[in-house]
Amino acid sequence: MNVHRVSFVNKSKMIIDDEILEPIWDYLGCLYKNGQILQNYELINDSNELFAYATLPDDNAMNEANNNIYVNKYKDKVLENFKIELQVIGKNMDYKISCTCEEPSWYMLYTDYSLIESPVVCGDCGKEVPLYKLPHIQGYKEHFGVVSWQEAYSSIDRLWVYCLSDRFTLRQMHDPDSQLSIDGKNYT
Repeated sequence: MNVHRVSFVNKSKMIIDDEILEPIWDYLGCLYKNGQILQNYELINDSNELFAYATLPDDNAMNEANNNIYVNKYKDKVLENFKIELQVIGKNMDYKISCTCEEPSWYMLYTDYSLIESPVVCGDCGKEVPLYKLPHIQGYKEHFGVVSWQEAYSSIDRLWVYCLSDRFTLRQMHDPDSQLSIDGKNYT
């Protein structure tokens, strides 16, 4: 997984304020919810130059064909004031290469308190599958349900690791009828 610099180049001189930043934050948030960038992105303003550092699950993640309706909506708003440029910075050493299988025969939903990659794992190669490569399900137009489940599971797992509320956390993570398990089944 490579880190990319996503530059937002001003089309005209303007003061960067909250109103100008809002569509950029929305755009980055939608890329995350669609699985095109990982959660650890940062938006930086350096002498009126805006750019984000974002880890992409693979180098094709930002291709237009992978966008959902929300990414396109906010990208169009960003493009009113900015040109978007991508530049590969280098390999993020915290993450492994994602799945490259053409058509995995099965998938597994897995995460823990330390993972921020996709919680969907290829059953054939054991590597994470970028969410944008998966179809949207149950009428959703993004993968935010899966991302939300992953965040909830990670929070509960973190409580378990710190020995807080052992009965509750154990039940949520291991009982197929717990609310956490039901949510995982509903979003996948």
